[in-house]
Amino acid sequence: MATSNAGSKGSNAGNTAGGGQSTPQSTAVVAPKGFRLALQQMLQGWQTAIPDGSALTINGSSMDKAAVVTLLGGYLAAYTALDAEALTHKAAHMAVREQLTAAHASYILFKDGIIAFLGRGSPLLAQFGLKPKRKPATLTAEQMLVRVAKSIATRKLRHTQGPRQKAGLKSGPLQVTIGPAAVPAHAGGGLTAAPGEPGGAGTPPVSK
Repeated sequence: MATSNAGSKGSNAGNTAGGGQSTPQSTAVVAPKGFRLALQQMLQGWQTAIPDGSALTINGSSMDKAAVVTLLGGYLAAYTALDAEALTHKAAHMAVREQLTAAHASYILFKDGIIAFLGRGSPLLAQFGLKPKRKPATLTAEQMLVRVAKSIATRKLRHTQGPRQKAGLKSGPLQVTIGPAAVPAHAGGGLTAAPGEPGGAGTPPVSK
């Protein structure tokens, strides 16, 4: 239930729009939504629709307009602080992104220079966050035999072949040899021998 502490309602009506108390609000980084939007609308309603000097009984307690406006403004101030922090973070992020190209180029130059100076296998590279190149371990004769045996067993298991075995399966240039064509016999059916073959045309008769 609302009660007025300012006398008549007519005298307070002129203060509802322009003469009432107001809480400065910052421009949000993004459009207000959710609970933040609800708070802003509630504050706007108290500032414009409730006459100055009025008090409302809320939950058994009397609260005047000034106290409610101040309380709602304090809640919204937390969002304002987040806006400021977001803007600062965004500006810092953009500054870093502008320098990334130059930073990457400088890092590559420094990395190559350190490797050239210390050597690719130097253990001191670890102090720069770089991994030294490891030298391949020298295997003993027994270790070599074990490696060869494992390789052979793996090839048999997977049915793989080496380059020499695969070479026989690769098709090279296509080569076709055309031999003498057989000529159909005019009589007796079957085929006659091709020229140059025994019994063929152009072959001298064989004496009995």
